[in-house]
Amino acid sequence: MKKLNKKLKAENTALKAQNEKLKLLAEKKIQQEKAKEKLIVGLLKENEKLKLTNQIFKNKILDNENEAFLRSIEEEAKKSESNKLFCFIF
Repeated sequence: MKKLNKKLKAENTALKAQNEKLKLLAEKKIQQEKAKEKLIVGLLKENEKLKLTNQIFKNKILDNENEAFLRSIEEEAKKSESNKLFCFIF
């Protein structure tokens, strides 16, 4: 009976040590997952910033193109008016 008791105590001690190791591993894994989650959230935020910046640049390019197009239309209108005036004079 004493032999069995000693054996069970030894197994119990080994199991306690193993459980402690598993607990530490689980805590480490949880910390890694939290760190990974923070990184993912940071990357998502950075991605949204880049998308917004890209859209701002696209809008700026479109605004510049629209302004240039409007100027060319106005110039053509002025030329057309001056041609009409020139034809009217002669």
